Amino acid sequence: MMAISRATRRGGPTGMPPAWTVLMVALIYFVPGAGFLILSIFLGRRQKWAVVSALVLSCLLGAFFLLAFAGFAIVVISGRQQFPGARDRHPRRPDPTVRLGDRAVDLSPVQVL
Repeated sequence: MMAISRATRRGGPTGMPPAWTVLMVALIYFVPGAGFLILSIFLGRRQKWAVVSALVLSCLLGAFFLLAFAGFAIVVISGRQQFPGARDRHPRRPDPTVRLGDRAVDLSPVQVL
């Protein structure tokens, strides 16, 4: 159901995701789902307030998912690596050359081809 795992110090994945992700999944999926199930009982009894409540709940969920998608799209489009596992794999090294007048002197002990 969830493809979230954290690495331990030895490098292997743990068995359970962090507690906050489990709580978020419960709030996003199970709580509104239970609300829709309860509202469906009252919809069967022809209660008008249940229709309005179901429409409000579905609109709130739609707005939440649109905001979440917009935030994710902004992070992806901006190109910033803000995710914990998305570190730069090839960090830039400082340039080991020094300019002396019109000559460039390489200060690195090993030259890379």
